[in-house]
Amino acid sequence: MGKINGLTVVACKFHSNHLFVVKFHPTEEAKKFQRYLDKLAIIDTNLIKKLLNRFVSITNEQFDSCITEIHDLLSSSQYNRIHNVLYRQRNITRNYTKPLEIFKNLIYFY
Repeated sequence: MGKINGLTVVACKFHSNHLFVVKFHPTEEAKKFQRYLDKLAIIDTNLIKKLLNRFVSITNEQFDSCITEIHDLLSSSQYNRIHNVLYRQRNITRNYTKPLEIFKNLIYFY
């Protein structure tokens, strides 16, 4: 199974149409994201806050539970890559929305 197919399987599991693995420059991207949010209507910003709040509240056990269900469909390297990317993306979201105060009213569940 190719990398794209493995990512598609995970995206389906998380009820998302798209899931990508990309390079991320945290400070630069957080500033771009803040500028983007500033241009949005309040209702859209609130929806994004809810989405990111749910994402950062996902526990390691929940990730493991979801990914374990598709383990047989992936090679061990694909499984490890997806596992690491999900953890890393969640941690990036936690680490860079809070210090840069992208969401001042966002509640974090650690």
